[in-house]
Amino acid sequence: KIKNSTKKKIFSILIGEFYSIKSANQLKNNLTNNYINKELLKVKKLGNNRYELSAGPYRSINTLKEAYFALNKYGFEDLDIKQNE
Repeated sequence: KIKNSTKKKIFSILIGEFYSIKSANQLKNNLTNNYINKELLKVKKLGNNRYELSAGPYRSINTLKEAYFALNKYGFEDLDIKQNE
């Protein structure tokens, strides 16, 4: 028997890349105070002196869209959306 399994796609919004963890955490704290709950914001270390701040994971396109437009109100215009594995 062959099982037809479909993986649910999970997305996140890339807010920015930083050279210091301090800058990434500072923006994370500012967004937490004004915009989004703390559990959705994550700082990930990409390499030596490279950090990424992202919002997510989002399993629904509607919640992703709401978060995207809410970040857009705060001046973030060129946000990237990436699919998590």
